Amino acid sequence: MRKAFDANVPKLKPRLRAAGAPAAPAPEAEVAPAPEAVAVAEAPVAAEPVAPEALASPVAPAAEPRAAGERGRVAIHAAAEAAAQVAAVEPPAPVAAPVARAAAPAVASIAPAAEVPAAPQGDVQERRERLQKIKRRVAEAAKPAPRIEPVPADPGRAAESVLGLVKDLEVELLRAREREEALRADLDEARQELARAAGEARGATERLAVAEKELEDKRGVLSDLLGEMDALEQERDESVRRAQALSALDEERARLLDDVTRRADEEARVRAEREKEVERLSEELRAGAADGARLRTAVGELARERDQLAAELDRLRAERDELASAKRALEQVHAALAQARARLG
Repeated sequence: MRKAFDANVPKLKPRLRAAGAPAAPAPEAEVAPAPEAVAVAEAPVAAEPVAPEALASPVAPAAEPRAAGERGRVAIHAAAEAAAQVAAVEPPAPVAAPVARAAAPAVASIAPAAEVPAAPQGDVQERRERLQKIKRRVAEAAKPAPRIEPVPADPGRAAESVLGLVKDLEVELLRAREREEALRADLDEARQELARAAGEARGATERLAVAEKELEDKRGVLSDLLGEMDALEQERDESVRRAQALSALDEERARLLDDVTRRADEEARVRAEREKEVERLSEELRAGAADGARLRTAVGELARERDQLAAELDRLRAERDELASAKRALEQVHAALAQARARLG
């Protein structure tokens, strides 16, 4: 049993030293898997109660050295894994500071773009105190674990040492969980503060957008007014030109009025002459109308004569048709008589 125990202990001593050594701060890239590390750490702790039951009587059963050695090896291995998991759980605590540092530039980058007014001094002081509190908790979580004494050579003492280590690790794990929960609460509070600040920044951005839109509308109205002013100036210039043109037209109209008066006199004289000509043409038209009536009477008589001649022509045609039909009937009779003679002859 001693040989088997000594053969296994040197392999586990480096792990114990590594677990007892100060934990190096984890990089920001490894901060996210912290819940998984906690879940993995809980698995060995859940399995640890089995080890104390197996080690409850490691001194008495001397008749089973191999079983005791196996139980001791399992307990030491579980203790080493628990210590390593505790060391892995503790470093994620600095996640609040990077998140706060990452949140601050994000808010700082949003603030200039949106021109958000400065936060009140009380809020700034409260945020600083919260960040200092988070830093203190991170510093407490990053403190090195107490140095673990080397494993005794005696299996019983080793088992007792392992049980003590397991209890200490359980206590440290509970403390680490409490610190982690506190840090997570601070992280959630910081995230809520960041979300509130982001909401305020978004509100300021929306107000700025509304103000810019109103400014654009006012600029559009101003440009419309300037356009209307230019149009009014153009209309004024056009009105001046029209007034000058109208004065020129008045002069032209006066000159044209004189010409029109002179032409009206001439047209009156021409109209009198044309009226005389119209009288003469009216006389001729009346004479022509009388001739037309006489000619229409002659045309009516000719039409009656034409109708009479047409009726006579129709009567003659009817007589011709009757004579033609009688001639055909007579020819048929002659043909029938000729046929009869030919038969009789």
